[in-house]
Amino acid sequence: MSEVFTAVAQGVEGFSRTFVLKRLRPELARDREAVAQFIDEARLQATLVHSNIVPVFDFGMIGNGEYFMTQEYIVGRDLLRLMTRHQEHSVGGLEPRLCYFLAYETLQALAFAHDHCDKDGVPMGLVHRDVSPGNVMVSLRGEVKLADFGIVKASRRVSRTQVGMVKGNANFMSPEQARGQTVDHRSDLFSLAHVLYYCLTGRLLYTGENDLDVLYRAASGLTPEDLALIGQLPEPARGVLAKALAFDPAERFQSATEFADSLAAHIGGGKAATTRLMRELFGADIQRENTEEVGAVAATRA
Repeated sequence: MSEVFTAVAQGVEGFSRTFVLKRLRPELARDREAVAQFIDEARLQATLVHSNIVPVFDFGMIGNGEYFMTQEYIVGRDLLRLMTRHQEHSVGGLEPRLCYFLAYETLQALAFAHDHCDKDGVPMGLVHRDVSPGNVMVSLRGEVKLADFGIVKASRRVSRTQVGMVKGNANFMSPEQARGQTVDHRSDLFSLAHVLYYCLTGRLLYTGENDLDVLYRAASGLTPEDLALIGQLPEPARGVLAKALAFDPAERFQSATEFADSLAAHIGGGKAATTRLMRELFGADIQRENTEEVGAVAATRA
C-alpha cells in the first residue's frame, strides 16, 4: 500500500535529521478503504509512545490527496533480514538468550499496546494482527522496536475489516485469525511465539506449496508433528512455546506481561549479544550507508 523512503530534514547551522517517510501509493489516493487504513495507522501509532514501538512523528497530505507519515529511522534491520543474513553464515537459529531477549522486548511493546487507552481512559482494544519478523526492528545498538500498525484491530478505527476477511502474515497467524474469526490480544501472543520458534530454530512451523496451503495450516493449528518438534527444544523454550501456541486462547498466556515473565530469567546478556551479532552481520553495510547519506546531504547543500 505504501512507498517507503529514507529522508533527511535540514535546518540552520548544519542541523540534519534522518527519518523514514512513508507515502500512500498515488494510485490508492482515491481508494477510500486504503486511505482510511493509512490514516488509522498514523493516528494509532502516533499515540503509542513507548521505547519498544517505532514512533510516528508527523502525518499530513500534500498535492492532490497524497497522504504521508514520517517515522523514526532505525539504524539497523528487521528481524527477517537478520535471520536471512545469519543463515547465510550459520545453520539453524540464533543463540537462545538472544532469541528470548528479542521476544521479551517485543512483548513489552505488545503489553503497552494491548493496555492502551484513549484520552478518556477507555481501553482501545488494540490487536496488532501482524506480529512477524518483518515488523520487528533491531538496531545496531541492540534495541528492539515493533513496527507497522497498519492492520491493527481497535475499537475506534476509521476503517473496518469485514467479517471473514483475513489480514496478516499466514506463516505467523493464530488459528482464529486464519479463520477470519474475532481476535483479541492473545492472538498476538500466539504470533510472537511463532516468531520465537523461528528465531530459535531458523525454521517455520507453517509451510506449504502456496499461500492457501499455509493459511489452511494456520487455521488448523499445530499438528502432533509440530508439537513433537517443539518437544525436542530445551527448556524454557519447550514449555513456553507449548503454552503460547495452544489452539484454545484460554490455554495460552493471558497477557504479554505473563508471557514476558516466563522469559525474564533467561535474557541475561541478550542485549549485548544482539549488539555484537548486528555489528558482525550488518556493521559494514550500515557504515557504508551512513557514509553515502552524509555525502548526499553535503551535495544538496553545495
